[in-house]
Amino acid sequence: MPDTQSDILARGQTFIQALIAAPSPLPLISACAVGGNGWQENLLRPVTVGVKDHGSDGVMQWRLSRLTELERLPNWNTLQIQAQFFKTECQRDYPRLWADLVAGKKSLETLTANIMVQYERPNLALAALDSRITYAHALLNHMEALPKAATPVPDAAPSIAAASIGGTLVAAAPLVQYLVKDIPTSHILMTVGTGIAMLVASLVINRKPPVLVSQIPDAAADHPIAPAVLDETSGRYQPATKVQPTLSSIEQLKALIAQRAAIDAQIAQLQPSVQAAMAEMADLLGKIKLPLQPST
Repeated sequence: MPDTQSDILARGQTFIQALIAAPSPLPLISACAVGGNGWQENLLRPVTVGVKDHGSDGVMQWRLSRLTELERLPNWNTLQIQAQFFKTECQRDYPRLWADLVAGKKSLETLTANIMVQYERPNLALAALDSRITYAHALLNHMEALPKAATPVPDAAPSIAAASIGGTLVAAAPLVQYLVKDIPTSHILMTVGTGIAMLVASLVINRKPPVLVSQIPDAAADHPIAPAVLDETSGRYQPATKVQPTLSSIEQLKALIAQRAAIDAQIAQLQPSVQAAMAEMADLLGKIKLPLQPST
């Protein structure tokens, strides 16, 4: 039986209560921004149901070495432990984002977008930022509507020891090294080698590879949530049947995301040609024998 909105909100309440609890408590607005992303990623489920998206699991759909680190923890498949894992990883690997979340001074829209862009890094063509923001507002409204007696702060989740996470940029290092290992150290070739390294890094910076639309379940279709519109009286976003009003800052961010996706596609097309040119250049330079002494 599919989840209802009440089911998802109940899981969101558990997740958010763990995020605002010690150690390293987050303000409610930041916790709801995290929860809005978790709703879009995995319907706030601590374990993926059905086929996994490229092996991703958990409420924030971690994968590869990030998921491996999470799975080493006792009771890793609970929302409480995953909330603490998010806080530990964000403090360690995304300090600027963490500083914004701890401060909680930016708007819910901005915090939600920053988590998506900096921490989640989804396939940009399918990021669904509007949905993430709508879900974050739904969670904030739910939490603020709870009676005080119904929102006890849970016991602090066990601290997670800091450990190195093999990020995607680390995975790119062997490829970069392979591309430049045989190139002489002249100024021109070092410049070209730096350009190749930047190309490779940009190709692997996304946590998840692009996937087809048909491969991703449409959470909004399975669990429809009415779009949010700004209530001029309360100053909050409320469910409504009409389309969410345009937010200039969000539209600008969406435009930048689209530009980034186009640039990534161009880089992917150019990379084979650049690699071939570099190999040819290295081969030609290897055949050139420069005189040891200047001619007189």
